[in-house]
Amino acid sequence: MIGLEGTNQSVILRNMKFYGETEASECPGQPNLCKNGYSAGCFDRSAVMPSSYAGHSKPALVTSKPSWPHYKIKADASFGGTTTYENLEFINFKSGYTTCGMKQRLFALNHYNADYYPPVRLVNSKLTNVAQDALAYLMSPLPEWANIDDCGQFPCTSPNNVLIQFQKTQYSGSITPTRVEPNFQIISGLDENSGTFKHCTRVDEWNGYQCMNEELAIVIFESLDEDKLTRLVTPITITNEELNSRNVLNTFMDHLWDGFYTSMKRLSRFPALIQAGGGRVWDINYRGTPPLR
Repeated sequence: MIGLEGTNQSVILRNMKFYGETEASECPGQPNLCKNGYSAGCFDRSAVMPSSYAGHSKPALVTSKPSWPHYKIKADASFGGTTTYENLEFINFKSGYTTCGMKQRLFALNHYNADYYPPVRLVNSKLTNVAQDALAYLMSPLPEWANIDDCGQFPCTSPNNVLIQFQKTQYSGSITPTRVEPNFQIISGLDENSGTFKHCTRVDEWNGYQCMNEELAIVIFESLDEDKLTRLVTPITITNEELNSRNVLNTFMDHLWDGFYTSMKRLSRFPALIQAGGGRVWDINYRGTPPLR
């Protein structure tokens, strides 16, 4: 997680291998506990969480047991950021569940990121014995975010606006995804938005879509008015008449504190998953009076 504001920041991850479940037991000497999900080794796992960029971060190296997850985010997401993963290999992510009934995926989202995931680009990835349903699971916005202390009347919408781009992908082994395309995209979102994009197919096991569409993009915009933390203009609806698409956005989560209480301040910054392309027009409709700048 990068702890800076602005657009000139990036994450590059290179030359790494990630392993799914192997013959090594997650519950050595305790097979009954493992089957019932009571072992410390029994939990949903993912190789990668898409990188997050926020106003501050924790030290890169953990020197002692933290009192909260290291990936917990307690600041507004940054405006920009580029994420590139090069020459990664994913090995033995098989179909179904692990021995103790847990999910294993290449990609899963961070339950603490309610604001924004910049697009992820994977180049020269190698998938060895990776099943179709193990490629991703993209959670929906969490219902518990819909409260006055966090996101207001409806959950924050970052999980509905995720774009993962695979380029020059290679496949090997006896297990492969249904489609072995070198270039494709995985996106999240509701049917009324993501389901309208061209050459995108719903994959229920991912809670998302697989696409063959180079026009997919994330656009981000924000209010620059002085009251950008205190005046709500959401929900914002982004629509396209040609595609008949509709994307509903919320303001960022409240990450500030005033003593024992949240600050009631939420940043008016809005990332949106769209299908771009020359000549395509998108309408942005504010619930409240639009910002002056």
